[in-house]
Formats: sequence, structure tokens, C-alpha cells
Amino acid sequence: MKVVFGLRFILVVGYLMLPVSDAIAREPALDAQSFDGNFLGMHFYADRLGIVLDVSESMGKELPALRAALKKELPRAPMLQVDGCALEEPEPRAETRIARGMSPDTVTAVKALGEHAGVDAVLWICDMGDPPNRYGVEAMAEVLAARGIRLYLISVASKPGPNVRKMVDGSDGGWLMAVPES
Repeated sequence: MKVVFGLRFILVVGYLMLPVSDAIAREPALDAQSFDGNFLGMHFYADRLGIVLDVSESMGKELPALRAALKKELPRAPMLQVDGCALEEPEPRAETRIARGMSPDTVTAVKALGEHAGVDAVLWICDMGDPPNRYGVEAMAEVLAARGIRLYLISVASKPGPNVRKMVDGSDGGWLMAVPES
């Protein structure tokens, strides 16, 4: 029995070291769930939903409630976390730096969810505390258009700027200011 447990542990540890394309393709929990309903006051739908969650320091007080709500309402949706919500043009090969559920940036997270989990919608939860730059917004718009992904943005602190709202609207998604219940 200990050997079996040991082998499973080794496989899990080894699995965490796989490149993102292998990890997402092999992870059964990343069989994206469908959703048609309300989450934190926003109504949206998806045949295959993915989540990008900002876990930066500025989100600290909101994260426990957000994680509890995600676990309850969207337990099977694949999720990638990002440290900050700045929309910046990704560095070359940024996708290879996704590890243990953390993506180097939001655009790379959305692209990976589209390519490897086949999502048709992404729920991006953040505080809009980091200013987007024009190249990042353009890069995100290109990813959304190329993959046919709708972007739903829930901000828990600041209203998204006009260029971000235009990008979200252009994907046939939506945005909302929300404060999760504690």
C-alpha cells in the first residue's frame, strides 16, 4: 500500500513539472464545464468555461471569498492564476512559463485556456488595479478573436478603462463591478 501511495505521489509531483500543453491536455479537471447562470451578479453562458484569477497582493482580502464562490459554483472549470491584472504584450514563449496553475500574464493565460482546454469563454476576475497598455489590449483582442473566446470581466475594485471595456464588448462578453460577499 505504501508503494502505491509513493508511486502516486511521484506521478503527481512529476505531473506538475509537465509543460503546460501536456499538463492541460492530461488533467481531467480541465474538462471545462458549461455554465449558464449568475456568478457574483453577472449573468453569462459558456459551453466550455475557463477562469483567470488575479492573485496579486491587492486582491488579498477578496481572495478567500472568491475562491469559496468559485469552488462552490464552478468546481470543474479550468483556472489559471496571474499575479496582477495588467494587460501587457506577452513575452515570446511566455506559455512555457506556466507552472502549478500560475501564468506569467493574463493574455498568456487566456491563450493557453483557449488552445489547450478548448474554452469558448473566459471569466477574468481581478481588481483592475494595474493599468493596461495598448499593446496588451491589442494582444488580448487578437487572442479572443482568433479563438472565438468571449471574455467576461468581473472587477472587485476599479472600473475597467474604455479600451478594456471596448475589447470585452468586442468579444461579445461583458463586464461588471462586483464585491464578493464575505
